[in-house]
Amino acid sequence: MKRQIFLLSILFLTFSSHAQERLSVGVQGGISKLISNTKESSNHLESFNAAGSIDANGGVFGRYYFAPNLAVRAGFGVMGMSTAREYLNTKYGRSNRGVNPSVNLSLDRLIPFGSGSWGLLASFGFQGTYLGQNAGEVIRNQSEEGYRLGAHLQTDSDGNVSSILGHDVVYATRQNSTLLHLRPEIGLYKQVGKNRFYTSFIYGIALGEDLYVKDYRSISLMGNFYSTKHRFSGDFALLQVGYEFLF
Repeated sequence: MKRQIFLLSILFLTFSSHAQERLSVGVQGGISKLISNTKESSNHLESFNAAGSIDANGGVFGRYYFAPNLAVRAGFGVMGMSTAREYLNTKYGRSNRGVNPSVNLSLDRLIPFGSGSWGLLASFGFQGTYLGQNAGEVIRNQSEEGYRLGAHLQTDSDGNVSSILGHDVVYATRQNSTLLHLRPEIGLYKQVGKNRFYTSFIYGIALGEDLYVKDYRSISLMGNFYSTKHRFSGDFALLQVGYEFLF
């Protein structure tokens, strides 16, 4: 009996040690930007376009290596998804501010090269982001006189100053409170002792309905009326750095 307990103890310790060698945790953070799309109409205001804003992102993750350079990664963090509009290459009117909780799951492949301290990271996975109470929100602003859509001012040839005015504008957020993404990632890593430093680029491909739609049904500038629609599917580009601690 004692011998059996001794053998089981040895097996357990061996398994625990082996499992620890396969586990890691890390932190990561960076900047992201929503991809925008402007749907022009027959009376579109030239150079009045949708624009994504730069947001900060951060999170923690854990990896399990089931082969020396192949791992499953799971993580959670926060993600900003703010928007703006742009006129004559000047960005203004930032909205949809705040951060949203997100989780992700991916399969990671490490490809060492050179001396072995450097390598490539190739990854593919999924991300879920929670929109909370903003989901399904529809806001319609109407004004016969018009209200200023931003701080941008324009002066005509006679010296008259005007800005873009909104007369009938609808802002809508997708109905589903969970936004799902396909999440391909490519990056570079550097071995630092037992740990690793990463930098990578991610392009998030949103699934389902648009994240935000801003329908400028009636806007005016210098007494002329226009209409256009700004769409944000939820696709994003993210550049991040991270540090992984291997046990």
